[in-house]
Amino acid sequence: PLDAWGNGDYATNFPRALAALGADPGYDAITFCSDSFDDQPFGTPERLLAYARILVEGAARSSKPFYYMTTRSGIFRRDVLALLREHGIPVVGGTRQGLGAIDRLARWSVASAAHPAAAGASGRLATMLAAGPRATIHEHDAKRLLAEAGLPIPDERLVPGLSEARAAAAALGYPVVLKVISDDIPHRSELGLVAVGLRDEPELVDAYERMSRRLEERGQRRGIAGFLLQPVARGGLEVFAGVSTDPDFGPILAFGAGGVLVEALDDVAFRALPLRDGDAEAMIAETRAGSLLRGYRGRPPGDVAALARCLSALADFAWAERASIAEIDVNPMVVHERGCDILDALIVPRPAP
Repeated sequence: PLDAWGNGDYATNFPRALAALGADPGYDAITFCSDSFDDQPFGTPERLLAYARILVEGAARSSKPFYYMTTRSGIFRRDVLALLREHGIPVVGGTRQGLGAIDRLARWSVASAAHPAAAGASGRLATMLAAGPRATIHEHDAKRLLAEAGLPIPDERLVPGLSEARAAAAALGYPVVLKVISDDIPHRSELGLVAVGLRDEPELVDAYERMSRRLEERGQRRGIAGFLLQPVARGGLEVFAGVSTDPDFGPILAFGAGGVLVEALDDVAFRALPLRDGDAEAMIAETRAGSLLRGYRGRPPGDVAALARCLSALADFAWAERASIAEIDVNPMVVHERGCDILDALIVPRPAP
């Protein structure tokens, strides 16, 4: 650490200190530590902005990463945050947390080589969107895209009406799941537009007619893509995976326990994309889902290797299509003793420029 206050002439001392550290090959990163806060004699808004501008100027003259760190957790001046973000300088809150974050980022930056992206994955979503803008990519189309990217999708049928639904259920074998498929209805369960565990044709007919009435009541019957039939998944552990876009880090992959365990465990691992070799396995191991997949209370272990391949394939797809994707939600994905199955998926495209 370097105390550059000296005689109090910060406008002279701080730039010289930053220039010396920025040029010294013995230092890899520069962190400006501020203990100022609102209403403190040395913490006027003007003074803090002056510090931030000095840091911006120092960073512009160096190839090293520069950080602004406060001694306590939290952000105390949003104007300082806005200025530094504009110039690509991160703000980290708290000495212990901040230095720990910088250390982890440094270790990540020199980790093993990036995981190779799936060949030829780029452009599939853009081609699908060329037909016209879509608020969401519904489950059936999302699964088609993911299947092309190498993710496992169980046998299922998209049908336009009841007679086709009967034939599809007979071919798949009961019990089945019936879902309404529509870009305009991304969250269907709370609307009664998903029926799980239909044991026979009378139950299928009843669920179909109930959903059709619900759609008519909502004025959405003509806008649906159809009804999806899929077999009920037996056994296995439900997990989830998702991709969102962080304004600073770009596409982020999330993984954790799925189904009802999402809220119960609140246990999620994150990685910035593209993944590196070993990232998928590390994410699984960091979560309670990873512990459950080792087997518990007489339940057999899950296929962790297959799950890691699924996470890698999802990450490769999201990275290749990052220009077109805002979010991906895969929940649940079921991990069996052998293999995995994606039971539901949703893609939210980026808005057209």
